[in-house]
Amino acid sequence: MALLLLGHGIATWIELLFRLCTDGVTLLLWVVASLGIGSVAVTSLLPRSLLDDIRPATARTPLSPFAGGNSTDDRVLRFVASVAAGMGVLSLFVLLLGLAGWLTMTTAWLLVVAGLLLTPAPPARRVIAPWRQRPTRPRVHPMLFLLAPVGAMLVVAALTPPGVLWRDEPHPYDVLSYHLQLPREWLELGRIAPLTHNVFSFFPLNVEMHYLLAMHLRGGAFAGMYLAQLMHATMALLLPLAVYGALRPRGRTAASAGAALVGASPWLLLLGGVAYNEAALLLFSTLSVVFALRAMTSEWRRGELILSGLFAGFACGTKLTALPTVLLALPVSLAVARFTSRQEDVDDDSNDVNDGAPRRGRLLGDIVAFWLAGLIALSPWLARNVAWTGNPVFPELTALFGRAHFTPE
Repeated sequence: MALLLLGHGIATWIELLFRLCTDGVTLLLWVVASLGIGSVAVTSLLPRSLLDDIRPATARTPLSPFAGGNSTDDRVLRFVASVAAGMGVLSLFVLLLGLAGWLTMTTAWLLVVAGLLLTPAPPARRVIAPWRQRPTRPRVHPMLFLLAPVGAMLVVAALTPPGVLWRDEPHPYDVLSYHLQLPREWLELGRIAPLTHNVFSFFPLNVEMHYLLAMHLRGGAFAGMYLAQLMHATMALLLPLAVYGALRPRGRTAASAGAALVGASPWLLLLGGVAYNEAALLLFSTLSVVFALRAMTSEWRRGELILSGLFAGFACGTKLTALPTVLLALPVSLAVARFTSRQEDVDDDSNDVNDGAPRRGRLLGDIVAFWLAGLIALSPWLARNVAWTGNPVFPELTALFGRAHFTPE
């Protein structure tokens, strides 16, 4: 990042230092608050045996490379999952407060402070503990240094005024017409209300809720725009960390290679530093897939599948494209894999591992648990649209649920 700024004089460095001391500190508080909030969900769904590594070595027979290992192997994944879950929950709190007209600078900071107060609680300590208990200094695989220029470019892009970067996609239209414009209008209205002149206001907007939170935290739309972009850049940087944590049981080299490949992908680099929502969609979807795959190899299948469903619901609340690609497709894929696998389906509640009826019953229960968790995470957005238009997915499926204020044309 320093190389990118060398030719721009002292004023640029002063601006950078100012942003890091204001937006940067607020961003750090937001991440820690998300960790505190999300750790409650993660640790409640992952039993102590999975967190503290007291399981017998034979408890897992891996079906996939994502099978959990010991607590040290899983610590990165648990950390990222806790932060991401906290982001999903926090966005729903912002939505509910905004709909009620109670979202102000005071209540926005209270949300952050509540998350910060949860970090000393037992759930967060169980997520952080493996980092403190490691006897030796953590080693960084050389391949991970490939992410350094990516991170620098994302930070520089996030500190550039919205609508300036790139000439093609991401086009300034999307950033300026709804990703930041909707939170700005709701900030000025004092509440989240339907905007019939802007159809994007009827889409689920988990990420844009954080942009609205940023504007309240910083005291204005223009004051919060850099924090909003830094939030999306953080989500983009969490994605390779999630891949690293998922692949860590396969070894440091495989995990580092996966993280480097994902982190350096052009699409993530192009969109990560601007106020979009794709980074969160990829992060939530990746975590949903990872925990679903882990559930296939875990004796605690149901808890990990519920966590997978929650992340699928958060992905749908970020973009409706996740409905068919994650929430609907993932259980179908798991069912096919379960029935085509030659692995014995071990269940402590049943001694007959080859009994087809119990196996089908467990599979059905797993799928229902996954979908219920996903629908719970998505339901605030569906309920909002029902109240506003009568159509839970407006402006989609208007022929089925109604077109609200849309004319036939």
